[in-house]
Amino acid sequence: MTEAPLSVFADANILVSRCLRDWFNLCASLCDEPLYVARWSDDVITEWKRAWRKRNPGVTDAALRHLLKLFFDSHGLDGEVIGFNPQDYPQPSKDIHDWHVLAAAAHANVNILLTDNKNTFTPDCVQGRFDVLTSDDFFQLVLDRRPDIVASVTELQLAYWGGRGEQPAEAVIGRLVRAQATVFASRLQKELPQLFEG
Repeated sequence: MTEAPLSVFADANILVSRCLRDWFNLCASLCDEPLYVARWSDDVITEWKRAWRKRNPGVTDAALRHLLKLFFDSHGLDGEVIGFNPQDYPQPSKDIHDWHVLAAAAHANVNILLTDNKNTFTPDCVQGRFDVLTSDDFFQLVLDRRPDIVASVTELQLAYWGGRGEQPAEAVIGRLVRAQATVFASRLQKELPQLFEG
């Protein structure tokens, strides 16, 4: 029996990282039967755009629009969460500015909040509404459930970075490590060694 796809609310810190965003997009778009369905809010997209612009002050508007198009092409347009009120949910004690993230994820009744600010979303504010996973945790879950998809994404990533004149394995693994998906990166090399030979 096919498992129902997971509902995953993506925090802005995942989307800001090119490495994590690419993996999140590709693992979704390559699945013949969806493993997960992405959810997001306008607040999160706004944070992503603001952070991207801060990192890239001189890059064209067209470049940012291209990144947004890739995201929406991968996940569709139906995942936006609207109508939530942060005051309906406990305030995160560690960062009030992530209150909207908790509220949107809870309002959407997601399975997973995907964030690399895991320490912000403590049990006292989450109250068992969803699982809070880091990018490292999440991509290991994808690997456990769909190793074939992870292998396909890995091959695409190796080919892309190799085509840009980089050493493919070092580029793929190095970017995952720098994005803090360290255990996932290690498991890729151990469980898909055939892709990293040569």
